[in-house]
Amino acid sequence: MKTKIHEFVIAADVLPTIPSIALQLMEIANDEKAGAGDLAKLLHNDQSLAAEVLKVANSPIYGLSGRVTSIHQAVVLLGFQEVRSISQAMSVFNALFVKSQGAYFNRIKFWEHSLFCAVAARVLAKCYHEDENECFIAGLIHDIGKVIIDRYLQKGFKNVIQRVDNERCTMVSAEAEEIGFTHAEIGEMLLVKWSFPEKIVEAVALHHAPWEANRFQAIPSIIYLANLLCNMNGRPSYVSELVPTREEFLDSHGAEYLRSNGLRIDEEMIQGFEEELNEQFNEASALSA
Repeated sequence: MKTKIHEFVIAADVLPTIPSIALQLMEIANDEKAGAGDLAKLLHNDQSLAAEVLKVANSPIYGLSGRVTSIHQAVVLLGFQEVRSISQAMSVFNALFVKSQGAYFNRIKFWEHSLFCAVAARVLAKCYHEDENECFIAGLIHDIGKVIIDRYLQKGFKNVIQRVDNERCTMVSAEAEEIGFTHAEIGEMLLVKWSFPEKIVEAVALHHAPWEANRFQAIPSIIYLANLLCNMNGRPSYVSELVPTREEFLDSHGAEYLRSNGLRIDEEMIQGFEEELNEQFNEASALSA
């Protein structure tokens, strides 16, 4: 399967370069001397991105509606890492969020699923004492490989969608059958090329199968669970994709894997999360337009 990915990449030279703004954001992240002023200065050079960051900062997700009027203020109220993560994720989406080549892939629904998964990942990270910023950005870009496949392999992706429609299977299984690799694998290659942090690369690569890691990795497991919770709550990235019921998930290998690594996964826990997530999702919906 890896051979087919490399053939795809080499033949079409498909992996785009990282947006310059995202690269500069990562450079700031890796610079111990960088501060709020450096981040604000960078975002002021991209007014469109700055406006989007302010919209997110003023969303109900943070409870700061109307209070954030500048990037500097956003950094003060939300924190340097939070604003950097939002900016980085939005810059990635701006670069790849182009019109789909076919009517079969609804980018708005895809964006909503990505946003809801990011919100779910944040809630789970707080519960499981993991880094909320890393989980949020990993959740937001976990399906970025679908955009690459749709953008550069339209016929193959059309076949994937038709298989999902006709057989009600998962997107991953249809991708493996129709094009020889999955969106998780191509997303991993893209983020490696873009020098994203290893934890986020792993989360994207393993968000359908965290048990394939050499050792337990908390963030891929959180993104796996966040993605499932979104799907089970009626917010999948594609409407016809096979989604397990709550009972099926609780009896699944994935649920057992999470339990075996110390995560509480039972009926009460799932119901509690769903109630909190629905409240969070309603607030996040204001950003999905």
